[in-house]
Amino acid sequence: MSYSNYDPDDHQHRLRPQPAAPSTQPTARIAYVDVHHDSDPPYTPPAAAYVQPPAPPYPAPAAAYAQTPASPYAPSAYTPPHHPAPPAPGQRHPRNTATIVARFTVGVTSGVAFIFALHIFFSLAKANQSNGFVEFVYVLAKVFVLGFGDVFTPNDAKVGLVLNYGLAALVYLVVGRLIARALRQ
Repeated sequence: MSYSNYDPDDHQHRLRPQPAAPSTQPTARIAYVDVHHDSDPPYTPPAAAYVQPPAPPYPAPAAAYAQTPASPYAPSAYTPPHHPAPPAPGQRHPRNTATIVARFTVGVTSGVAFIFALHIFFSLAKANQSNGFVEFVYVLAKVFVLGFGDVFTPNDAKVGLVLNYGLAALVYLVVGRLIARALRQ
């Protein structure tokens, strides 16, 4: 079988059809292929189309390809990263103790600030003061307010309560954080 009328340009146009110009009528393209059976001589490419590479030089002797015997795998020397030794049983590392105390301090001061917030909420919402929980919160707030209970004395008692106990809560939070930061350093 031979393709004597093969046109590579025609092949590319079939892969990517080009639209006809709007003013011209489309034309039909006909490809003619001459098909011959075994009567044609076999196809031979042109002489200049293919250049055979030069032959490789003579092979090296077999001794040059000899490999050294495989040795068992030996990993490189590994040194683990340095970690400090854990403290002896019954002893704590001083930094761990400081961290625990710092967390405890922040927890206590945050708890006191929460008591002040509950006291302000119960007072503004006119909670039942004979209730055990509300009475407990009022007593704790009076104990922890220290000298901040009468810093502001406005005409409205509710505004004074919010300002004084709010200031006390803010001071407790700030002082607790400062103490915790000092302990962690």
